[in-house]
Amino acid sequence: MRAAGWAILAAVVAAVLGLALSAALRSAAPLDQQQQVLAIAADLRCPVCPGESAAAAQTPEALAMRQQIASDLAAGLDRGQILQRFEAEYGVWILYRPPVRGAYLLLWLVPLAGLGGVGAALRGVLRRTRRGRAPDPPPAAAEVPREVARRLGRFL
Repeated sequence: MRAAGWAILAAVVAAVLGLALSAALRSAAPLDQQQQVLAIAADLRCPVCPGESAAAAQTPEALAMRQQIASDLAAGLDRGQILQRFEAEYGVWILYRPPVRGAYLLLWLVPLAGLGGVGAALRGVLRRTRRGRAPDPPPAAAEVPREVARRLGRFL
C-alpha cells in the first residue's frame, strides 16, 4: 500500500474514532429533563411534518408528543420504553432510526454491503490499471534513426 493509501486509511480511522468518542462523551453527561425530552423526540418523526423530527417540529402534534415524553419520563419510563410506546401507537415508521432487527436489519446491512462492494470494485480497478501501465522500454539508440530515416524516406 502506498503512503497516500495509508494516509487515507489513517484519516478514516481517526474520523470514526472521533465520532465514537464524541458520542460516548455526549451520552456520559447527565441530561436534564428538557434535554432528555428533546433527545428522545429527535428519534421520533413528527406525524404531520414529512422529514421533520418531533423535536424540531412546532406543530400541535409534535408539542403533544414532547409533553407525553415528559410525562412518561416523570412516571419513571426509560428511553427504550418510551420509544416502544410510540412504536406501538403509531407503527415503526414513527422511529427515525429503524430497529436493527428482523426485516429492518436489511435497511442497515444493504448500504454497508453496497459500500463494501464499491470499495472492492474500486480496489480491483486500481490494481488492474497499475498492472496495465507498465512503462514501455525506451527504444534502442540505433533503432531511432533508422525508423526516422525510413519514415522520412517515404516523403523524399
